[in-house]
Amino acid sequence: LKQHLYFAKFAAYPTLGEKPSAEAPRQRVLVAIVHITSVEEHDSREAAKVKVERLVATLEGLLCSFAHCELSVLIMTMKQRHVVEFLPDHLKAVVEVVLVEGADPMFIGYPAQDTLIARRDAHDWFIFLEDDIEIRDSSFLDKVSRFCALPGMERCVLMPNRYEYVDRVKRYIDLTHMAHVIEWNRLSRVCHDGNLMADCSNPHAGMFCLSRAQIDMLVSSGRVWRGHDVYGGPRESSATFSL
Repeated sequence: LKQHLYFAKFAAYPTLGEKPSAEAPRQRVLVAIVHITSVEEHDSREAAKVKVERLVATLEGLLCSFAHCELSVLIMTMKQRHVVEFLPDHLKAVVEVVLVEGADPMFIGYPAQDTLIARRDAHDWFIFLEDDIEIRDSSFLDKVSRFCALPGMERCVLMPNRYEYVDRVKRYIDLTHMAHVIEWNRLSRVCHDGNLMADCSNPHAGMFCLSRAQIDMLVSSGRVWRGHDVYGGPRESSATFSL
């Protein structure tokens, strides 16, 4: 066995000197994080402690999950309504703060949509994210792109199931909150790579991820629900139901 392993390695050594194959271009990902706090939290590190912890977790999740991409992160917020100054230096260095003026803080998700659209020529993927949603999956984009490539899915958006992990229990909050009125598999059910995907009467996930083709489709739609409280409240409307 030792001889076999020796000669197997010996035969493999010459391949190490071969010219490596060309790497695929890195996907360009633009993330807009909707982030609004109280004035008290903006002014006090102690009052902002919980909000800072949540935003740090969100940003660290992005940096880990999209380390193989060209990642650009925008913090969509308003003057004196954020806790960016309390972030660790390594996180402040990787975010761009976009201050929205003259808007209702509850509707700031719509300017976030506008900003993603305005920068669509320079990126491949566009993510809208609430500031306490963590993505911990380096294959996230791969899953979304495979879904978008399925026949008939061009006009569909894949929404992940959110969960909270508390006291060693993993709770899928979007399927259990008001479970008696939540329905799925009513219209479509797709199985791909062992993953089951189906329509759900509560698709809200606090985020969405659109391809370049899909964000162009969003623009061409006219966005008739922009700025409206469509369902569930202004935040849910901008993150999910206006789409």
